[in-house]
Amino acid sequence: MVNDLDSLPDSIRAEGVVRAPRGDEPGAPVHEADMADVATVALLEDGHHGRAYEITGPEPITPAERAAVIAGALGREITFVALTLAEARDLWLAQGVPPEICDWLLWESDPGEEDAAAPDDCVSPDYERVMGRPGRTYARWVDDHLDAFR
Repeated sequence: MVNDLDSLPDSIRAEGVVRAPRGDEPGAPVHEADMADVATVALLEDGHHGRAYEITGPEPITPAERAAVIAGALGREITFVALTLAEARDLWLAQGVPPEICDWLLWESDPGEEDAAAPDDCVSPDYERVMGRPGRTYARWVDDHLDAFR
């Protein structure tokens, strides 16, 4: 989720716009505090040695839905603009993202991948298993960082 602080606030404040590729494909972004929770437990409590956890957010949510969550929290309209993969790469390069990171992100999000996860498959149960509670939602993350979008 924290990656959205690098890519969204400027265009939201200046134009009321979010631009991203594949606005209808869900992912399960994770709140940085959830990552810290699991790291703390894994380092300080018994039973985690040699274990690997896949930590995701608790819900599948698309880029377009994320823009709508931010709009709702701000109480104003935000337009979502779907980008082609080439347009996304150009935008990220212009924002200073290194080319190899752009290529990795675009490869990770290639809609032609045969093994693309179904919406519910993008959510891992590991956070809830380790912590005993669901992770923080995107709406919670937006509330925690709302000043960045104003």
